Amino acid sequence: MRPPPRNWFGGCTVAEAFRVDPQTLADAVQRMAEFQRYAESMLSEIDSLVSNLHTTWTGVGAAAHAEAHQHWARGEAMMREALARLRTAGATAHSNYTGAMSTNLAMWS
Repeated sequence: MRPPPRNWFGGCTVAEAFRVDPQTLADAVQRMAEFQRYAESMLSEIDSLVSNLHTTWTGVGAAAHAEAHQHWARGEAMMREALARLRTAGATAHSNYTGAMSTNLAMWS
């Protein structure tokens, strides 16, 4: 085991406090986008099925189901909104990290 470097800070060297794999980050952003498209298509399909169901189903059970579906749809919309923000943050981080890497490499070239 090597002794800690002289610029030891909080268990890591200052320059190695964290690492980002830009390709892994880009892949994660891509998977989030794919999932968001999938969730949107599923919601459209589910909404269509529920709408068709309620053309013939009435009464207390139908009203409870419609209310539950609206609650679920609001939650799903919140999830998609959060996912979109996360995807944007990931894309921004990827751009920032790759830009910093390019700048650092250019300084040493």
